[in-house]
Amino acid sequence: GGLPVLYGSLKKELAKGSGKISLPGILAFLVLFGVAVFLPMMNADDEVLRTFTPSFGTMAALFFVGVIASATMVVPGVSGSLVMMILGCYYGIINTIKSFLDALRAFDTAGLVHGFALLAPFGIGVLLGIFLIAKLITFLFKRFGVQTYCAIFGLIIASPFAIFYNT
Repeated sequence: GGLPVLYGSLKKELAKGSGKISLPGILAFLVLFGVAVFLPMMNADDEVLRTFTPSFGTMAALFFVGVIASATMVVPGVSGSLVMMILGCYYGIINTIKSFLDALRAFDTAGLVHGFALLAPFGIGVLLGIFLIAKLITFLFKRFGVQTYCAIFGLIIASPFAIFYNT
């Protein structure tokens, strides 16, 4: 649904320059297209059943997933669920949230601590990422507008593959 708006923005950006998509724009498209297509293939088939255990590595990974997922709140036309599926963490995060809410309903303190230990780094990553990614995206649109729009197009056009591969 966001493609017409993005296409119009890309046309405006092209009008400011040469009017053509150059090699860096094509490369940006191909790189993000490739990431969106091939990363889901690298994830295990049992990603739907994935659970996280609190450890420093897991919490650091969830922090960075939160930062990356927050980009979807800033980048026009990109789905947060899609990015989480591409990273192989969507179902794990959803299962962790569900377990945390179940523990909250049952007043299970061990379950609450477990869930909080996993969701807190993710949430902090999301909050920090919103500000950092917003600054980065603003910079990229100002400095490399055409390439940035091409990269977003690559991600969006490849998204059906990532969605169907993960279902």
